[in-house]
Amino acid sequence: MAPPPPLLLLLLLPLLAALYGCEQPSQLERIRERGTLLVATRHAPGTYYQGALRPEGLELDLLRGFANELGVDLRLVFPPSLARLLRDTSLGEVHMAAAGLTITNERRRRMRFSESYRRISEQLVYRRESRRPRSLSDIPPGALHVVAASSHEETLREWREQAPSLQWVAHPDRDSWALLRDLDHGRIPYTVIDSSDLPRARQVFRYLRPALELAGDRELAWAFPAAGDGSLREAANRYLARIAADGTLARLIRRYTELEDRLDFVEKRDLQRNIHKRLPALKPLFRQAAGETGIDWRLLAAIGYQESHWDPRAVSPTGVRGVMMLTAATARQLGIRNRRDPRQSILGGARYLRRIE
Repeated sequence: MAPPPPLLLLLLLPLLAALYGCEQPSQLERIRERGTLLVATRHAPGTYYQGALRPEGLELDLLRGFANELGVDLRLVFPPSLARLLRDTSLGEVHMAAAGLTITNERRRRMRFSESYRRISEQLVYRRESRRPRSLSDIPPGALHVVAASSHEETLREWREQAPSLQWVAHPDRDSWALLRDLDHGRIPYTVIDSSDLPRARQVFRYLRPALELAGDRELAWAFPAAGDGSLREAANRYLARIAADGTLARLIRRYTELEDRLDFVEKRDLQRNIHKRLPALKPLFRQAAGETGIDWRLLAAIGYQESHWDPRAVSPTGVRGVMMLTAATARQLGIRNRRDPRQSILGGARYLRRIE
């Protein structure tokens, strides 16, 4: 009897394995066995950004909780573009993507999504001190800039059916944060942002203003490869349902959206100016103090700005002075002889902070 052809053997193996109880472990079981969840994400205001002490972001907090629930380590990768992130996810080069992704018809053809955990809108934003557009027809060709392969670009293609003259510039090598920075610096006049990112973006970019809502009731979700058994996606849905039911999800969303606008326009302008003019000279001193005390230099810098706006000559009516505004008594206790010397003041402030912790 002639042996069966190799192709026939390949087709029969899964059937024989099922019949004899040798089923392959699920994707979720393999992830737990290896101990690592590999997730593609991106730098964005509502997703992942560097906070004062450690990375922060709604997606990051959600992922930390999910990885903890699975009992595995979280490993994040940052593809160089949104298009690459979507490609890597659809091809299964990562286990999933959590990047503030909107569910769209085009994306559904390439990957599967979890249940939605949040609804947002897409808003056209413009630069303060320029003319606010009343409609997309007010935007001249080349003035509107968006991230290539984004849901914003899909939305604009839908709008083009009503406004055939609508044109935009799609950037494959830039993210939404970079475009917001360009807008704030006056390099571009218009871009599009998710409403979920707007509160934090307005904390950072003083010229940013919302103009029009382009799309409402968009759903955000996690994305998974189209192929596979779906066990990881099912676990994600269970996790998202649980934190929605116990209030964890709502608390996290409030943390990142209900931000007070603590700085007015003038204060934001002064902060940006001092970041460029005063901070560079003091940054090595903050790092030196961080090395001695173990306190993150960015936290020390933030305290220094709150105290003196990084002015070594600052003096208050009560007599505290220097970058960290030390009192004479505190300076003596810490061995600081010259409170107006930036190095001594910053080191003294760091030592004091470490002492009272």
